[in-house]
Amino acid sequence: MSKRITDMEKFYSIKELSQILSIPKQTLYRWAKEQSIPCYKVNGYIIRFKENDIKEWIERFRKEEEKIEYSLP
Repeated sequence: MSKRITDMEKFYSIKELSQILSIPKQTLYRWAKEQSIPCYKVNGYIIRFKENDIKEWIERFRKEEEKIEYSLP
């Protein structure tokens, strides 16, 4: 059985994700080009970001940051 439209995952545009994460659009374009952020290209050039992929990507950085020990000089 196929998914209902209401069950579809949320995808964000560059503009939407830029506003959500407070990151400049040009940075997101660069990261997408460098494959530093998970994204999908529609028709070879329209960039979209899947909500769950971005949540996992952010969580990975949180875990890495927790591993870093901060020490004051």
